[in-house]
Amino acid sequence: MMTSQTTRILEQINPLRLAGPLFDKELRVASRRRRFYAMRCVYICLFGIVVVYTWLLVARPGHKSTPLVWASRMSEVGKIVTAAIVWFQFIMAQLLTAILLSGAIATEIRHRTLDALLVTPISDVQIVTGKLVSGLLQLVLLLAVSLPLLAIVRVFGGVPWNFLVCGLCLTFATAVLVGALSLCLSVTNRQAHQVATNAVGVCMLFWFCTGMLIAVLVQTSRLSNSTATGILDLTSPYVVLFRQTRAMLLASGPGPVVFPWPVHCLVALGAAGGLLLLSVWRLRKAAAGAMVSASPEGQSAGAERPGRLSWLGRRAIRPVKGSPIVWKELCRPRVPRNRRGILSVVFLTIAIALVVGCVVVLIVVGHAPVASVCAGAASVFTLLFILDVTTSAAGAIPREKEARTWPILLATPLGNGEIVRGKAFGAIRRSWPLLAVVVILTLAAMLLAPEDGRHSESALLQMGMSAVSLSATLVFLITLGLYVGTRVRTATMAVVATLGIYVGTQMLIGFLFLILAVPTSHSSRFVIANRPFLLSIVSQVVPAMLYAGAGLLLARGAVVRLRRNVFS
Repeated sequence: MMTSQTTRILEQINPLRLAGPLFDKELRVASRRRRFYAMRCVYICLFGIVVVYTWLLVARPGHKSTPLVWASRMSEVGKIVTAAIVWFQFIMAQLLTAILLSGAIATEIRHRTLDALLVTPISDVQIVTGKLVSGLLQLVLLLAVSLPLLAIVRVFGGVPWNFLVCGLCLTFATAVLVGALSLCLSVTNRQAHQVATNAVGVCMLFWFCTGMLIAVLVQTSRLSNSTATGILDLTSPYVVLFRQTRAMLLASGPGPVVFPWPVHCLVALGAAGGLLLLSVWRLRKAAAGAMVSASPEGQSAGAERPGRLSWLGRRAIRPVKGSPIVWKELCRPRVPRNRRGILSVVFLTIAIALVVGCVVVLIVVGHAPVASVCAGAASVFTLLFILDVTTSAAGAIPREKEARTWPILLATPLGNGEIVRGKAFGAIRRSWPLLAVVVILTLAAMLLAPEDGRHSESALLQMGMSAVSLSATLVFLITLGLYVGTRVRTATMAVVATLGIYVGTQMLIGFLFLILAVPTSHSSRFVIANRPFLLSIVSQVVPAMLYAGAGLLLARGAVVRLRRNVFS
């Protein structure tokens, strides 16, 4: 009797009871999927590359120095390596959490199992919490990988425990916030890769716009420094972690702080709780909408009685000109033609207008260099262009598989090469506005830079090398995305795998060139290590040649594998 009462009390106070049996089901499913084991292997490889890269960059083991000097520098090396590990985990945790939870509810809706799940005794709170906790558990396992290495590096000295605890807490709290946002967006969006992109984009845009707006208000004396510091302490985890990192590296205090970092973690967890409550509130509405749209009566009613926003779809059908695959890719809308699509466009327009206005005010009032602003904006739009092209190319074939139109497309008279070329050109043509913005901003940064006749030719050469490098990278990303799309079944896995392979390749190439660039005791054997300008050219030309060659091989592989496992 006493044992049963004790067991009942322990079950009531068990915190995992809030997650329900869905948490156990998700863990059993995750243990049988190869993607999670592959994710851990890739994460460990990237983690090792970052550590070795930072060590070679800071320690410079080939330098001739006495053991006393080498021992005195170990504390500084330990600080920088620890900071690199913490920042790597901080950024990767947000990306991985957004990806892991992007299909939490969307997968149940797409497989039509959410309605069956809702009629079980499992509550809505347990469904949402179980999905969130199961995704965060995979993140905790990845964060635990770095703990032994952080403990070893801390032996070198100079790294306080406060920084390690602060870094781990900020990483976990921010990951919970991003995961809750991704889970909330997956309730109404069935495309997991779009959910992950939107979650990361909303967070980055919010933190960036908040910082820009506060900078403008401080420059125009509309806001005091203490108030601005307090707002940033509560809203921006990047600012909080940057201050803690700077204090650790300089062995000083974090500077003027209104709210300590535990308060920021509590605010982030509170915002995540609000997003979870919103997900619980919208869960049954999403399930009801999915059941109505999936039924024949709902489809016929939707076809006969268009909604209030049906005017978005009333436009003339484009005549088929050129490749039908390119025509089909261009006809695919960028945003949904419904209320959600309109709100997304409105919010994005407001954010862009706010950023542009803040930049103009900073240039006029704060005397910021226009060329530097244009160069920074060009870098941001280059990243957006690469992400857009990768998403379009990697998801081109898996989207056909998810819509069950892939066998129909392969039954047409179109050949394998024509289909692959059409998907590639369609991805490029869908992203040309971003490419035009990148070119305009790059030219503006070059024209508005201070004139210097000695460096004009090198600047032109550097710009040409950058264009060649971007073109080769574009070829590699598109062909890699198409090849990966022929091997996987979902667009989310194709986008994640393509971006993961690209990031790993970039880090590996940078690691190899760092070995050539770091002068060692035998640096006289390497002529390239003593010529920085030659090194900068080779570091762009050689990867461009490798990317172009690999792109041709991947394109051939995509053509060969196009008709394999059609019905899998």
